[in-house]
Amino acid sequence: MSTSVNGWPVLQSGSKMLHKWDVPDCDRHLILRRGSAGFLLIHNATFIDRFVERLDRHGSVWDEWGHAVRPIRGQTSGYSNHASGTATDLNATRHPRGVRTRSTWTDHQLSQIHRRLKMYEGCLTFGGDWTKIPDAMHWEISDDLGHCERVARRLLRTKIGKAVLDDNPGQRRVIMS
Repeated sequence: MSTSVNGWPVLQSGSKMLHKWDVPDCDRHLILRRGSAGFLLIHNATFIDRFVERLDRHGSVWDEWGHAVRPIRGQTSGYSNHASGTATDLNATRHPRGVRTRSTWTDHQLSQIHRRLKMYEGCLTFGGDWTKIPDAMHWEISDDLGHCERVARRLLRTKIGKAVLDDNPGQRRVIMS
């Protein structure tokens, strides 16, 4: 079975392992892996939308991206983490790949992002921190399923966690199984 760079299995479009995750109180959704990985990514997207930078809404360009079976940008082999449903791009047109992160996010926004990443205990990586080719639109799962499940279960009880579960029925059962 093919895997993405982070070691998670690649999922084909229509896979039962994918879920259409709604971002609470927002008109956006992302197709991501079911369970803890998708939950963590949507939990983060909800935080970004509520406290850092609103996700585009109401007819503007849809530039929130999730699952896509494709190679890693700029390479000829290897699957992107998007292919396993374990990566998101948020407000992609505002934060293009290859542009200095501090050119598109303010220092205050970056401080909020980095403080929040600590809550995910290493399960999420922010592409804006990459030094070779920054990707400030990008967040991805960067740990194994077991650790992601433990962190997701802890975050189920947060205000954002409860909102995510309310907008995505059935996912609590998947995370807790």
